[in-house]
Order: sequence, then structure tokens, then C-alpha cells
Amino acid sequence: MIHIFLLFYRPLYAAFKWILIAGQSLWGSKLKAAIELKEQPLNIPSLKPDVFWFHASSGEIEYVKSLIRESKVRFPNCSLIVSYSSPSATKLFDSIQNQVDFFFPLPWDQPRRIQNLLKQLQPKAFFFARTDLWSELIYQLTKTPTKIYIISYNPSLNFLNRLWSRLFLSHFSGIFCTEPFQESILKDLVTDPKTVSCPGDTRFDQVFWRLQQPTKVPFQIPTPYLVLGSTWPEDENIFTPLLNQIVAMGYKIVWSPHEIQTANIHRISLILQKSKLTYQKFSDLSSTEVDVILIDRIGYLADFYRHADGAFIGGSFKAKVHSVMEPLCCAIPVITGPHIQNSPEAMRYHQIIMNELRVVQVTTSSNEFIAALEKIKTMQKGDFKKLLIGNLEKNRYATRRIMNSIFDN
Repeated sequence: MIHIFLLFYRPLYAAFKWILIAGQSLWGSKLKAAIELKEQPLNIPSLKPDVFWFHASSGEIEYVKSLIRESKVRFPNCSLIVSYSSPSATKLFDSIQNQVDFFFPLPWDQPRRIQNLLKQLQPKAFFFARTDLWSELIYQLTKTPTKIYIISYNPSLNFLNRLWSRLFLSHFSGIFCTEPFQESILKDLVTDPKTVSCPGDTRFDQVFWRLQQPTKVPFQIPTPYLVLGSTWPEDENIFTPLLNQIVAMGYKIVWSPHEIQTANIHRISLILQKSKLTYQKFSDLSSTEVDVILIDRIGYLADFYRHADGAFIGGSFKAKVHSVMEPLCCAIPVITGPHIQNSPEAMRYHQIIMNELRVVQVTTSSNEFIAALEKIKTMQKGDFKKLLIGNLEKNRYATRRIMNSIFDN
């Protein structure tokens, strides 16, 4: 059946590739960069005999960082390599630079390119992160002795995905999903149900590890303060009319937009100037005694959650909420818009009430946003943190359970 699938997939993919390359002058800068990445020649270094290959699109690399560190501890003489699909992934490699022997962009998903790459690298084990699965790559891996695994799998499980899963996932040695309902569905789809398990989400291990590291923020912000994280214009339309009201409630604001290009930072600066609030950009900060700190640098948002009193997570009024995991692991209450279906942890903690406060409050309007913030303002902060930290402990050590499942059996 895979061969029949590939009879359709290969010419469709080749046509898709041709359209992308032929129309390259018409595309935006991000797509152009992604195309150039696929065409980039690889200079493969000398590797040790045992190669563990990890693949992620971009942000999905966060789901295998803990496995990479654990693999280096358990197997210090192996080579660890990481492939990626998006140019933005390179910004996320700093914390694993010392463990990884080779970072490289994944080439086009076509037989000859993939065959040549596998012949050169000869991985002992291959780990997909989350959902960035490529049909030709999987098929070519099945023709080698390589063991195939997928970590923190979070599939949509619609009709087409289930059909694809029946064809390809049965060739995996381990399918580690994040939710129990996914486990029961996937067991019915694969040939050997024992390959499917639900050890938890490895990203919790990565977030807790990050919180144990020294903060990158070189100053403390007077509390209380609210973080507006990974925001898009659709989110900002909801809370920008409330900025003065939020400050009047006693909050300082740390605003970290998802896009930090100069034009977007300038657009937000104009909003703040119109509101008459005092603000400074993080890159130019000379004093924290301002109403708003505008984050215009990558890699600092997670550290601002550490001492915040609450957080709004963006994308949730646009289409898909960004990660709520970092603020949750900092034991602070979260506000979102209505679009949280893509995030299992947002859905789960929306159902949990602690100290009379819903951990993730879902809002659909400016009025609901300010009402949610008022609930946070009046709650007993210490009791909430204690209860949430106790609950979050249950999410730890998914990495250890996965490694034990793979290597201790």
C-alpha cells in the first residue's frame, strides 16, 4: 500500500517543488529562505559509528532537546545530529550546541536525495519531533536497519491523517504521544499496538530544565506585572484598548510580539505613544520605571514569565495559541483567546480550577479579558502557585520514560 501511495506522492511532490523553484521571485522572504535551505549542499563531518538523528521543523526542536541531552549522558561516544525544515530553527540551537555534532537542513523529500543522505549518515536511530513527518524519508528509513521513533506526537487524527498513519506508523519502533485518547486511537491504527504509548510531553522536561538555568534578563521588574507574550495584531485588537486600564489596575506590562522586525516594533511603538503610556524597548532599556517594556529581542520571553503575576498568550485570537507551557511551569495564571484547540496543555488546564481560579482562562472579547485579569488580581497568589506547582510535577520525566522504553527493553 505504501508503494501505491508513493506513486501519487512522488509526482505531486516533484510538481510542488518545481512550482516553488520556478516561482521563487514571486514568494516572500521566508519561503525564499526555505527553498534556498532545501538546495543547500551539505558538508557532513566525520561521525562516530553510532549516529542518533533527530529531526524537527523549527520550534519542534524544543520537544527533543531533553532527549538529546539525555542521549549524550547515556551514550557519550555516539554522534548526535539534528536536521530541520525551517530557517528559523537555527535560532533555537544555542542550548544544545555542545551536545550536537552536526546541524543541517533536511533536503527535498525525494528518493535519490534521501537515499544518498541515509547512505552517508547511516543512523542507528531516527527521532521525529512532534509532527514534521516526511513520507519519502520514512519509506527510505524502512529500507535500512534504522529504528524509527516519534516523540511527543500530537496528530490531528482526521480521516486523511488516520489513513496515512495506517500506512506509515506501523513501521515505527516507538510512537510516543502526549494524550491518552491519542494512544487508544493510534493503537487501533498500527500493526503492533505495543509500539504506542503515552509517556507525556517531553517539552515539560525542557521547560523545567530551562527554568533551572540562570535568567538571561539582567534586571528585575517591579511587580506586579503582566506579560503579553507572542502577540499578533488579531490579539492586540483585543487588549490595546485596555492598556491604560491595565496600568491603572497597578500592573506594569511586558509586551513581547511574535514578530520583532523593525516595522512591527515601530507599529507597536506608535500604539503606545497614542496611549500616552511610558515605555522603553528592551534593547534600549535604561530604567524599569516605565509602564511598558517592549521586547524586541528573541530568546528572552520565557525568562520574563518567571516573576510575572499573569500572562496573556498570543495567537489565540488569530488561529492557534502559542505555547502556554512556559508560563504554566512558572506557576502563573494564563489568559488566552478562543483558539486553543491546537494546544493539549491549554485545553487541559482550561478545565482545571485552583484556588477558585481557572488556570487557563479563555476569553473572546475585551470585556472578558479585563474580567479575567481582575480575577487574577484578587486571587491568593501563594496558594495558587503551590497548588499549580504540585499539579505540574505530574508532567515531568517523560524523557526518562521514553529513554527507558527504548533502551532498557
